[in-house]
Amino acid sequence: MIERRSSTSERRGATAATEDGLDAHVGHVPAPSVHGLALQAIRRLASSKSVANDDQRLPIDEDLQHEFLEHVLQGDTAAGLSVVEAAVRDGHSYQRVADTLFANAARRLGAAWETDDLSFIEVSLGMVTILRIHSMVRRMHPATNSQKESIRFATLQGQKHTLGVIIATEAFRQQGYHVTLILDADPEAVVKDVEARQVSLLGLTAGRDDRLSDIRTVTTRIKNGRNPPAIILGGAAAVDLAASGTSGLMDCVATDLHEALEFARNLRLEPK
Repeated sequence: MIERRSSTSERRGATAATEDGLDAHVGHVPAPSVHGLALQAIRRLASSKSVANDDQRLPIDEDLQHEFLEHVLQGDTAAGLSVVEAAVRDGHSYQRVADTLFANAARRLGAAWETDDLSFIEVSLGMVTILRIHSMVRRMHPATNSQKESIRFATLQGQKHTLGVIIATEAFRQQGYHVTLILDADPEAVVKDVEARQVSLLGLTAGRDDRLSDIRTVTTRIKNGRNPPAIILGGAAAVDLAASGTSGLMDCVATDLHEALEFARNLRLEPK
């Protein structure tokens, strides 16, 4: 069991605050939809498998799993990554260790949410932390993947609001699209990655406290490159950014999930 970390009143207040912030990033989606998509995202993590040939999960030490979960609940990505690296030093592959730790942590988060041992905000922030660590592992130890990755959702380094992008990713995946999610990405890496992988649709987010100049630079370079993808922009500052002389760089400024999904359908992107 996960120890309760805050009082019921504190957790309710924090949950409300998170949903207010999330509303600005994924649009006016009914609360049950937001909760449902978040829960599905956690379940997807909990059932993840390694890309390795062996489908058996590693018998990782229980103390190590508990340590990883503690770092996840604290939002400490650096410490969480150090646990992954410690397991790798024992002779296991990065992909297998990461998948095992991520799946176990996500499973425990989901169970704690369903038993009300953790609030929506605590579980959501834990999920964000897991996915941040996952992105760090992917960048350091990329897996071989022959599947075409036609849709890419990304946040840039320094962007704080990532939950909305995670929810949007899950919404697209539930419609059958193959979406690769990258968090805290280096802007230069995003430009090169999109071109190398022939991405058809790139999803970005713009928060009011983000460095909007970075988003302008990335979108400008991508649109000036070879075979640029369609770019969809969401977030609290998306409309303002598009109206500030960059409207031609954004193919869609989405104010909610339904608009984003409709845009993808109009592009005639085929689900996987």
